[in-house]
Amino acid sequence: MIHYLKEIDESKNLIYNIEDYIEEDLNILPDGSVIYGGAVRDFYAFDEIMGDIDLIVKSNMDAVKLKDTLAEHGWSRQNSLIVGYEETPFKVAHTLKRDSRQIQIIILKASKSKPMSFIDLVRQVDLACCGMFALYKGSVYTVLPNALNDCQDRILDLSPYYRKGVTKKLIERINKFMSRGWTLSDSLIKLLKTDKEWKESGSPKSLLFKKAVKEYANGLKWINFS
Repeated sequence: MIHYLKEIDESKNLIYNIEDYIEEDLNILPDGSVIYGGAVRDFYAFDEIMGDIDLIVKSNMDAVKLKDTLAEHGWSRQNSLIVGYEETPFKVAHTLKRDSRQIQIIILKASKSKPMSFIDLVRQVDLACCGMFALYKGSVYTVLPNALNDCQDRILDLSPYYRKGVTKKLIERINKFMSRGWTLSDSLIKLLKTDKEWKESGSPKSLLFKKAVKEYANGLKWINFS
């Protein structure tokens, strides 16, 4: 598979929104810091950051320095916990909160047998719409060809790098996205219609899912960038 990496032309509004969220200039971030996940996805889907911010830093030392800097600016430390993700190639070093906002400081797990870069981590997201990241100096990139379009059209499809299949966590995420107005790609509908885990979860009883399958079966045009 040929790896894809493309800079997004318009990135300034995202950076301004991230700075508003943390109420600090991004220059406080350690050199080489990367923002990825829901913050980038939600901005391009809804023009605002709706959840927390995931920050990848290069080392434990950088994680501690950033944690201490944020604490000096009113952020309080919380217990770091990842729910529903097993065998992750990263660890949440520190979680900080301020009012209803949350920042997770992430470092990659060291592995001599399977070395991984932050770009590899971003590529391995479950849903293609999450395959984007922002550098602390302002540039924004997509690592999956359809990520930006999927965000703008609020379409759910699996990342081609995702290999875990339909898990309980993925089902929870799909249902959450659908409740927020996202729709399913053709390929994801086909997968979920036949998947045992999805059927046993009770998710097919969802009116949103039934509507999606009915429209798909009736031959309506679904946007699909896969």
